[in-house]
Amino acid sequence: MKLFQYHGISNDIRVGAMTENGPVAFPSLIKMKDLLGLNDASLKELMAKEVMVPLKQEDIKFAPVVTDPEKILCIGLNYRQHALETNEPIPEYPLIFCKFA
Repeated sequence: MKLFQYHGISNDIRVGAMTENGPVAFPSLIKMKDLLGLNDASLKELMAKEVMVPLKQEDIKFAPVVTDPEKILCIGLNYRQHALETNEPIPEYPLIFCKFA
């Protein structure tokens, strides 16, 4: 199952899911953070308990999947051409760094 975020009627960020019957909206109290660690079986169980509202795909204005990350893990100079463009030596191992909120 694919999860997504979209802009609601009042431009608030809402969570939805692409199901075999089309896109549906989760209740507004459910946030993406609540769903990210769940497997398909757990998601389906949660969706069976909640009132899921069908959405028209053509009306969905997608938002970033994660809007408030605690941290972002990055890999620098992760391809040869980038290292050459920046006049940096090509690293023996990937350079890993973080960006925090």
